Amino acid sequence: MIFRTPEVIRYWHDQRDDLLAYWHAMRALAFAKAFECAEALHDLAEDHRDRLTETVSDPVLNDHFLLGMALNALCKYAAYWDALIQKEFSRSWLALQDLQDSLRLIKRFGRRPDILVWSRFEQQCGALEKMYPYRVFVSSEIVHDTLVCSICGREMNDPRCPHIPGDLYRGQLALGIVRNIRDVHALALVSNPIDKRCVIMVPDDSRHFRTAEYLGSLLLNGDLDPFRFSGVKCDRTRIPIAKLKEPARDARCPCGSGLSFRDCCLAKGYIEQDHLTIGCADTTLIEFDDLLLLRRFRGIPEFRGRIP
Repeated sequence: MIFRTPEVIRYWHDQRDDLLAYWHAMRALAFAKAFECAEALHDLAEDHRDRLTETVSDPVLNDHFLLGMALNALCKYAAYWDALIQKEFSRSWLALQDLQDSLRLIKRFGRRPDILVWSRFEQQCGALEKMYPYRVFVSSEIVHDTLVCSICGREMNDPRCPHIPGDLYRGQLALGIVRNIRDVHALALVSNPIDKRCVIMVPDDSRHFRTAEYLGSLLLNGDLDPFRFSGVKCDRTRIPIAKLKEPARDARCPCGSGLSFRDCCLAKGYIEQDHLTIGCADTTLIEFDDLLLLRRFRGIPEFRGRIP
């Protein structure tokens, strides 16, 4: 159990029926309904925490923060798959980043070794990112006033502010808030940003989302459910030009290099392209009891390859 206090562990198990409704909705591919279930649980947990704020100890409130992150992760997990089958790929990218934010906080503050259960979701997120065309992100260089503490409201460098950014204090995450941006000096294109939401979005109907669209079709056809998705393998494959409808010599090369076919792959006699293989486990990777009881992680089944 990632939670440490009996009060929050008991609260989590008391939600079994609602969590089971979420689970059944996910297995039925009713992702919008699953999202509503998890969102309602999250709102109830927030109300419960607010009623306890003045009467319980710091560890209980810190556990309630973890509880909120766990339920938020379930919300975003459902939102991701819903956006995928709706072919709203930009929305799915944002939901994926929101999900990973919650998982990072669970990983940071949750009790180990049971945190490994949530690592299954984290590994899926890393695999899903491979299907998206985003490789370059935007990072800004800004000049701003002193950061203000999100808990006490004082400036972060004020000696009277005892809070360290990123730490938990009675269930609140200490953050430095920018109140005023004075100037933006520059915008940089980077490959390893702090926030992967800072990207130039590609239209949902772009050919760059073909792999994501294919994964969504597997879900709709019943060939895959989210809890059996085991990952994506990426490699390079060679396709003989004889098997292709040969493009004009001055046309762009089919390999995606951006060069003309004449100056790129014509002389080689083949083209090289990235090849993604979607993996599906023979059994469910995470059972409902794993989510509810958070038993020790059983390991990940071997990658099985492309779904027929």
